[in-house]
Amino acid sequence: MAVRGVPRVPYAPIPSSLSPSRVSIGSWFQKREGLAQILAIIAIICGGSYLIWRLLVTSHNVPLWAFAPLFIAELYGYISFLIFVLDSWRLPSSPRLPIYDSTCDVIIPTYNEDIDILEPTIIGALQIRGRTTIWLLDDGNRSEMKALAERYGIKYLTRTSNEHAKAGNINAALPHLTGELLLVLDADHVPAPDFLEATSGYFVNPKVALVQTAHSFRNHNSIMHEEQGRNEQSLFFDVLLPGRNRLKSVFWCGSAAILRRSALMEIGGLATVTVTEDYETSLHLRLKGYLGIYHNEHLIQGLAPDNLTSYVIQRFRWAQGNLQLFRPGMRLPWRKELGVLERVSNTGGLLYYLSPFQKLIYSANLVVVVFFGVLPVGYVGGWFIVFWGIASFTNILAVTALERGTTSPVEGIRNLFLAFEAYFRATSVLWTKAKVPFLVTPKNEVDLGGWASVRQMRFAIVIGAVSLLSVINIWISYISYHFFSWHYLTLHSTSTIVIVSFFGIMEVTIISRSAWSMYHRSQERTLWRFPVSLEARVNGLLSQCVDLHQNGAGIITTEAALRKNSNVRVEIACHDLSGKIVWATGQFRIRSKKRIEGTKETVRAGGRITWDNAESKTAVIMQCYVVEQYVARQHFWLRNERRRVVLLPAHLDGIDANCVDVSTSGASFVASEADWGDRQVGIRIPIAVDSRFFGTAEIRNVTATTGDLVRVGAAVTWQNPFLLKVFSESEKLEQRTRKSMDLGINP
Repeated sequence: MAVRGVPRVPYAPIPSSLSPSRVSIGSWFQKREGLAQILAIIAIICGGSYLIWRLLVTSHNVPLWAFAPLFIAELYGYISFLIFVLDSWRLPSSPRLPIYDSTCDVIIPTYNEDIDILEPTIIGALQIRGRTTIWLLDDGNRSEMKALAERYGIKYLTRTSNEHAKAGNINAALPHLTGELLLVLDADHVPAPDFLEATSGYFVNPKVALVQTAHSFRNHNSIMHEEQGRNEQSLFFDVLLPGRNRLKSVFWCGSAAILRRSALMEIGGLATVTVTEDYETSLHLRLKGYLGIYHNEHLIQGLAPDNLTSYVIQRFRWAQGNLQLFRPGMRLPWRKELGVLERVSNTGGLLYYLSPFQKLIYSANLVVVVFFGVLPVGYVGGWFIVFWGIASFTNILAVTALERGTTSPVEGIRNLFLAFEAYFRATSVLWTKAKVPFLVTPKNEVDLGGWASVRQMRFAIVIGAVSLLSVINIWISYISYHFFSWHYLTLHSTSTIVIVSFFGIMEVTIISRSAWSMYHRSQERTLWRFPVSLEARVNGLLSQCVDLHQNGAGIITTEAALRKNSNVRVEIACHDLSGKIVWATGQFRIRSKKRIEGTKETVRAGGRITWDNAESKTAVIMQCYVVEQYVARQHFWLRNERRRVVLLPAHLDGIDANCVDVSTSGASFVASEADWGDRQVGIRIPIAVDSRFFGTAEIRNVTATTGDLVRVGAAVTWQNPFLLKVFSESEKLEQRTRKSMDLGINP
């Protein structure tokens, strides 16, 4: 039952650097990498010229104590920009290599996460194709977790202490593991069925010890999300880490990664000195000569922090752990065994977490200039505006281009202000050796906004207030002098007023809008409802389920269906990975009901569901957490990858056919309807094309064509790389065909 006004927008977990976002200028550069690189070079030249000019021209007649801090802050920004250009310069593709058939232990460490978080992860892990053994590593030693593991037939381990938190939990499990590979999943990270198929091929190289994949997040109403799919981590996972493949500076991000167990054992297990055991362990592997690879596919979906408090806790731990690695006497990211560019790339993390000091220097300069009349530059004439303006404009344009639509410079500043206090407090670990506790990021929380949330931004709000007072006072003094010949502050040049106003108004706008947004956030659900479009029956009458999770749903139905019986029965048509329908049935306790505009009887009912049995609940979890994201991702790649038109003999599951178009991840075939028989959409079958190219096809659609033929569309995992020859041959044929047509010749 289709209902007008209820849009169905499936979310495909894909790199946001490949799909247009609301950052339209950045998205425009997704297919124009060369132009983005040219803009980066221009910005480097302009920024360097500005700094040289500043040093040569504006350093005269100004005290060193006033000149040096601002110049250092600007130099800091320029160096950070250079490292960003290095990381994001080029994004190598991540083709799927032939599958490396090996045993793999899938481990799920947990401490205090509840069953609603862990159960989907376990179900997803059980769907991973390959020779896997699933382990639940319970550091909370909870009986309900042991029962959960027994229910799903997976291994369960616990220990008597919680020493070294997550790292200690995994280290305690290592002696029990036997797989060659080790897939680590956070408790909330639900994997895709093809995780190993996408990533295992890299381990053919014995020097590869780590393959990291992207972190994608299902709760799109989180504090991190800018729009559907795109979030605060998109720049890191979709641009910076792919670019770091070139620099060998990829590191383990704690989850959604495969490690070679023997390499991990060689370095003595996970590192435990810092609270970012993942990054620290990655560096120890690099120092042993092993490689880390980033595979740019979104193969898991997890939970982003729901509210600002959780976000700050997470960022505080990340900042502490990263900065601990740069302590004197440790400094793993700068070890001479690493490459020069690798060490430069590693420095980017250090500079990012030190950025609050740059902001404080800028704010202090506003106060000193406006209220005390001390200029940090010896020249503030028109040429200052020219040099500064050109450097700033080209920098912003280059950053926007290289970010490729994953974020915008303004969003980056906003995110920094949200975590400003956390980063500032974390810097103390650089000069102290006090033990740093491991803080677990809270999950599945509500977000009621209000002052409790705004208080997390108190440092940023103070900076905004200082900036606002500076701008107001400099303009009051300026206007009062020009109209009443009276002033109470030192008179400043037009250039000074323009620069002070620009920085002040920008910061006030960003901080005030962020605080306003945090105050007005209202999210009362602890579980994310997935947007779906599933057939449903309410008290036996046809309806449509439009959002769903394991404890509740939103259903479009009629008043008649709800009046029929006070005990509301619901049936929802879920699917498994083969496409087979599995009916989930239960009791629907309605908590809200709203009439659909423009209709008389149609309503949207929302509420909790008590499922009739465990099978129904499992079917719902499979639909929401595994099937939805898997199908959407496959559809995106099949829709967006260019297909080459061919006409080659093929065999599908033993029947004769013709391959009519092909790509690195899909193909279409034409076969006899009688030969095809009753094979269903969703099945996986062996295929061969032209007796040279072999693979496994997952059937996506079957459509009747002329005569007794059917057209079969499929997602394909090829067993060999020689398929590229078909592309090149096909492209040559297309070029010859176009040339012949242009000349009026029949090809």
